[in-house]
Formats: sequence, structure tokens, C-alpha cells
Amino acid sequence: MLTHAEMKCREAGIEVWLVGLNPEVFAVVEKAPPGSVPGHERMFLNLEQALAAWREMQQAISRNGVSSSDIHPGHSAQ
Repeated sequence: MLTHAEMKCREAGIEVWLVGLNPEVFAVVEKAPPGSVPGHERMFLNLEQALAAWREMQQAISRNGVSSSDIHPGHSAQ
């Protein structure tokens, strides 16, 4: 179900970020097969972590003039 919803969002140009996962759920989702859920770079235990990653991504976009689809949260653009 999550896989299908994430795929539909991606097709519409929307990124899905999972925020507020408790550690047990985070661990289960993290072990899911690659491609079945948003990547680790879009999974956060709390809103503060997600906002920090989003701000970093926005700064990289401003600095490098690239789109958000070219940058993964938590990773600087090259």
C-alpha cells in the first residue's frame, strides 16, 4: 500500500517523507526491500530532523541552482 501511494506521488512530482516514526516502525520500514518505501534519506524519527534535512536541501538548491529531484535530503549537491 505504501509502495503504491509513494509511486503515485512520485509520478505527480511529489516526494514522500516519513516523519515521526517510532524506533520500532523505523527499523521495520528500513528493512523493507529497496524501492518498496522511500529511501532512508527521506525517513526521520522526528520533525526536527526532517526540517533540518529540508533546509539543507533548500540551501543546496539555492547554492547550485538544481531541482529538488537532483538532491537527496541529508546529502550535499555536487
